[in-house]
Amino acid sequence: MGDEPGGKEAREFMRNLCEDKTVYLDLDDERSTDKYGRMLAVVYVGQKNVNVELLRKGYATIFYIPPSEFDPYSW
Repeated sequence: MGDEPGGKEAREFMRNLCEDKTVYLDLDDERSTDKYGRMLAVVYVGQKNVNVELLRKGYATIFYIPPSEFDPYSW
C-alpha cells in the first residue's frame, strides 16, 4: 500500500480510522477468500463501513467478481 501513489495517505487514513478500535469483519458468505487466499469481507469500525470510506476518499476502487453476497456498486 505504501509504494503505490496515495499509499502513504491511505495507510494514515486507515490508522486514524482503525487504530486502537474494535474492527469487525463481515465475511462474504458466497466466497470467503479469493483465488490468492485473501479474505473477502466488509470491514466495520462501529457502524462505519471502512470499505465505503476507502472508496469515498479515493483510496480504493471496486473490483467485483461474482459470486458475492456484497454489491459494492450500491455503496
